[in-house]
Amino acid sequence: MTEWINTHCTQEKRIIEVQGSTSESTLDDTYIDRYSTPLPEADDEKVARYVNNIFKEFVPGSSLLIVGSGHPELAIKIKNACPSLSKVGCVDRIEEASIGLEDNDILFYHLDILVHSIPREYDYVFSSHTLEHFTRSELLGKVLPRMRDAALKSVYAVVPYEEAWAAEPTHRCRFYKGDELFCSSRKYKIICQNQELVLKF
Repeated sequence: MTEWINTHCTQEKRIIEVQGSTSESTLDDTYIDRYSTPLPEADDEKVARYVNNIFKEFVPGSSLLIVGSGHPELAIKIKNACPSLSKVGCVDRIEEASIGLEDNDILFYHLDILVHSIPREYDYVFSSHTLEHFTRSELLGKVLPRMRDAALKSVYAVVPYEEAWAAEPTHRCRFYKGDELFCSSRKYKIICQNQELVLKF
């Protein structure tokens, strides 16, 4: 497990926005297609990373809301890897992200975080490779404030670090130490061979 580092910023830098990224409709189509295929085995390693670096510090009996939950198998794997969680919920604007969740006692909220607030009944709010799909103004003006308002305890966000996954056409922002997202966090750690930045708010 990588240790947390307290965030310290002397001068906040503007988040870097990606030019020429895909439209919202294209983004939805891309992910609907991905959700219709089995989750790659490599995601088992991703879940183990998140358990070791985030979830295992949760108090037993805590609840977890996954925002931008993505492929439904990922939420199921997280729930199975964290049996001490009392409740797991998922938020996604793509309905296909709900497939199989009810059968695994996972609540699904079909809503767009840019339009609606999210339920304020979970101890922890978590997102993995979700925040980079929003524009800077969406992220700072709506998404992050709504996630922070919903969490009874803390928000955890995993984002690509620096140039990792830079060729992904659906990404609208890139994140670096010292930028506006980073400086709004309380703690951080860098994992996955310097490819993922984990922020705690």
